[in-house]
Amino acid sequence: MEELLKRIVNLGIGAAKGLEDNLQTAFKAAEQGINDLVSKGDSSGDEAASKVKKFVNDLLVSVKDYETKAREMSDNLTSALKEFQTSGKGRAEELQKRIEEITQNIRARIPGQG
Repeated sequence: MEELLKRIVNLGIGAAKGLEDNLQTAFKAAEQGINDLVSKGDSSGDEAASKVKKFVNDLLVSVKDYETKAREMSDNLTSALKEFQTSGKGRAEELQKRIEEITQNIRARIPGQG
């Protein structure tokens, strides 16, 4: 019984090792096939392939341009908001001081408040 159990375990280990070897071989073959296709696509002088390559290159340039413009707009907006916050804060402080001055003037004119 013990010998049978050892044989079953060894069979499982052997099957797993064989499967692993087969998967590695399949992955290498798939990788080589993909590399061959990429190579063929890269060297293809076909008019349709050239149009697709040009379209993809133009698309990538457009995406980079939009990204740059979006970043510039974001930076400009952030700067404008910071400037608005700074100037708005100063304006609010000026208004607060003016309100306090008016309040003091009104209190000074009320008998018993000055």
